[in-house]
Amino acid sequence: DVPLVTIDGEDARDFDDAVFAEPHIVLPKYLRWLQEDDEPRQLMQNASDIIAGNAYLADYVKSLGRTCHIVPTCIDTQQFTPCPYPLEDIPVIGWSGSSGTNFFLNSVMPVLQSLGEKYQFRFLVISNDLRDIQLPEKPNFEFQFIKWNPNTMLEDLRRISIGIMPMVAEDK
Repeated sequence: DVPLVTIDGEDARDFDDAVFAEPHIVLPKYLRWLQEDDEPRQLMQNASDIIAGNAYLADYVKSLGRTCHIVPTCIDTQQFTPCPYPLEDIPVIGWSGSSGTNFFLNSVMPVLQSLGEKYQFRFLVISNDLRDIQLPEKPNFEFQFIKWNPNTMLEDLRRISIGIMPMVAEDK
């Protein structure tokens, strides 16, 4: 049995983002202190309990010699439901994230270019801005940007036919 721990900010920590990852993700200003002076490691070393959102994050905690409970990051399936009908006239490959993680999209641009030579699709990016996204000079696909908005988030996400989550591969 794993006891339920109340996150009180004093001695228990939970995390569901790889704030320790390289290259550093640029966090919003109010969270940047987490990336200073190896802060994630220090917080975890000093915590009495650590809860991670997935096995990848738990592996990092274990590499510090700490034990960790995994409580998977959940999605409210009552709120985030698939759209019962296509909203778009062509398939939409989409991604949603903060501008600090936009650079991950650059790794999939060659794949999107190649797909665009054979198939018609729209590439949709939902983010707070377009910083660090390097679109091809002449894309072989339609590109659409929607500024992230909490009031339209569900509607915007439902436009996506195929969701992607590019990440940096690491040797293990």
